[in-house]
Order: sequence, then structure tokens, then C-alpha cells
Amino acid sequence: MNVALEIIKPEAYGLTQVAQPQENRLDNRAANGMEGRMLEVHKRLERHAKWCRESTTGWPASTLLGRLIKEGEGIHSRGKPSLAIPADVAITDAALAKLGAIDRKVIRIYYDHYESADVLAKMARMRKREFQNVLRRSRWRLSLHIEQVEASAFLDGG
Repeated sequence: MNVALEIIKPEAYGLTQVAQPQENRLDNRAANGMEGRMLEVHKRLERHAKWCRESTTGWPASTLLGRLIKEGEGIHSRGKPSLAIPADVAITDAALAKLGAIDRKVIRIYYDHYESADVLAKMARMRKREFQNVLRRSRWRLSLHIEQVEASAFLDGG
């Protein structure tokens, strides 16, 4: 039998557990030691960062002048195009907006860049330990803001 065409079975090598696909895996660099509410906040931030990376480029698809040239006058009557944002991402985004500037900066650096803690700390212009403490504090504050946003959405009937 040709070895190149042979299907490799994990059981033949004593492997019983197959790794999950990369997109379904939690970011292992930060999940160590996290449990309960902080792990949930971390997962929310991962989903938020992934949605931001995949759905927006930081610039609108077309400017108002571009839309005016392409579609002609009367574009104001059609309104803005709707932005489909998942509910949990919208709640996380609203809670992030309530954080202070330093907390937002640290969370943005951490979840937008896949670097070591030393490099991330340098990007934030902090020492490594300070960066880790600010990140931990930011997640804790974010969890409180998320609870607040969810409670207000519940009271508003949304």
C-alpha cells in the first residue's frame, strides 16, 4: 500500500482526543486560571474583537459624496444602511464605551494583537505586571458594565 495515500488515524498512535478547529477554540493565552464571570467576559471580548476584525475595516464602504455620485439626489430619504450587529457584541460594545481611556486602550491592545505580554505591555507603554493588572481590572469593570447594560436593556423591554 502506498504510504502517501494512507489515511492517518489518531487511534493508531494512541491519540484519542482530536483538537477542535481553530475558530471554535478559546484564546488559550488568557483562559488559564479564569473561571465564572471573568471567563464569560473574556469570551465576550474575543467575540467582539473577532466581529470587529471581520465586519469593519475602520472606514465606511462609501462616503456620503460617493453615495451621492453613485445613487443621485434623494439618498437622504433612504436613510443609513442598517448595521447587523449581534446582540452580545452590541452589549459588549456599549459596556466598553463606558470604560475609562486606559482600560479601553489595554483591552483594545490585548484583544487586537496576538503578541507576548512583554510586547503588549510595551505597546501600552507600561511594565508587564502593570499591563496584566490593568487588564484584569478592566475585565472586572467591564463585567459590571455588562451587567448594567443588560439590566437596563431588560428594564427597557429590549
